Amino acid sequence: MSVTEFIWKEKEKSLSTSVKMFTNDLEEALSKSTGKKVDLINGSNKAELNQWITDYIKKRLSIKVNGQSLNFQFIGFEREEDAIWSYIEYKNCPKPKKVSIENSLLYDYINTQINIVHFEAAANKKSSKVNKPEKRVDFEF
Repeated sequence: MSVTEFIWKEKEKSLSTSVKMFTNDLEEALSKSTGKKVDLINGSNKAELNQWITDYIKKRLSIKVNGQSLNFQFIGFEREEDAIWSYIEYKNCPKPKKVSIENSLLYDYINTQINIVHFEAAANKKSSKVNKPEKRVDFEF
């Protein structure tokens, strides 16, 4: 299971996003996509790990706000117990009225994958989940 949380920040006009995946699942998925052994806990090349995670997320997580596709900037990742939190930010995000998210994280690795999606805008929070092979979540505010 993964959890992706989007929080729209009105003042900054940005969408702060965190993605939580179990460490072993993410390492296996990254190993599969890069063809290399991946160790997120003891890996020595942080820049390379950041790039692999960025590339992985970009191919499997996309968002449209009010019909406009947004691109993210990868902030970094950290370990929390048996999970990895990845942090990304979408800048210049308009006030969300209609949101469409496609989330297929870990689908290429786990046949029974479930992705939970939370979206918060102006104190209004909505949540949904997608089970493989579904990947799209739509919210209206």
